[in-house]
Amino acid sequence: MISRRRSSIGCSSADGCFTSTAQRCAPSTSALTIPPLQRHPQTKWSEYPEFHGQNYRNPHMPESERRSAYDPTRAALYRPGDADDFFVRTGRGGTPALCAELARLAYCNDGERRRRSLERVELVERAFLDIDGTQVLVAVGGGRAFVAFRGTDDPKAVWRDLEAWFTPWERGGRVHTGFAKYLSPVRAALSQVVEALAGDDLVFTGHSLGAAAATLAESLWPRATLCTFGSPRVGDAGFAATVPAERVDRFVDCCDKVCQVPPEGLGYVHVGALRYINRDSVVVNAPTAEEIELDQGAGQKTYLRRHAWVVWRNVLSRSLADHAPINYVVAL
Repeated sequence: MISRRRSSIGCSSADGCFTSTAQRCAPSTSALTIPPLQRHPQTKWSEYPEFHGQNYRNPHMPESERRSAYDPTRAALYRPGDADDFFVRTGRGGTPALCAELARLAYCNDGERRRRSLERVELVERAFLDIDGTQVLVAVGGGRAFVAFRGTDDPKAVWRDLEAWFTPWERGGRVHTGFAKYLSPVRAALSQVVEALAGDDLVFTGHSLGAAAATLAESLWPRATLCTFGSPRVGDAGFAATVPAERVDRFVDCCDKVCQVPPEGLGYVHVGALRYINRDSVVVNAPTAEEIELDQGAGQKTYLRRHAWVVWRNVLSRSLADHAPINYVVAL
């Protein structure tokens, strides 16, 4: 059984720590100096296209390698933070790919492993917030600041997922009650984070429940850009209007069931442009509903043939397996 974490804020060797009523850390006397972001031999930053106006197939990963990289295991879905291969794949770079790995890294409780992983892409952990069941990783480098929210990984977070009734949102419209409660413990600390990083380009990101929290944060601090993975619907149309759609990339991996809840029939809508990842891990912009339905059907059949029968190791359904953070990383 997963133990409940104490409320805390982890501080790096920065020139200050973001505090909360849960715990306060004294700032260090040394100032944090972040070197300009240089091209890393593994990441190839300058060669990576953004996802606007065209489909994207990772040029560094042939189709056969993408298929072998797809991870159908229960470990990939339920224990993404146990991995130690963050940012190690060749051809990684650009904001969406970087955010996908940061969203996965946010599940990691090992501070040394996070530090070592971030070094691979010349980022520094500025803070790690862990307050009353909500975790947020803040990483900085090269004039950019990334705020990555962790998704569901303990019983308290599961309960937040189930509180699907609406509550009024201060910026407008209504939002999922559980998602608002998940963000609430870290809001004061996040306000300090955003203020301290005023000179950096700010990016919110997250996976699953973390994607929902990042979407709420984007509504509160709309100067940021937002990149989400496996996000559920967060609020109604009134709430969606508070989020600048042109600053949002919302990735959905083929059959990922989490992206289909809560149902539209309850008044929920998605926020931002859809970046659809098809069954072959190719990012497709603006597919039609018919194209998505056909692709999902073919993907389910392929999963049954290749993976579902390995019941002692793999997730039984592609609707859940596609939600694993690593399967978003593979496509980018």
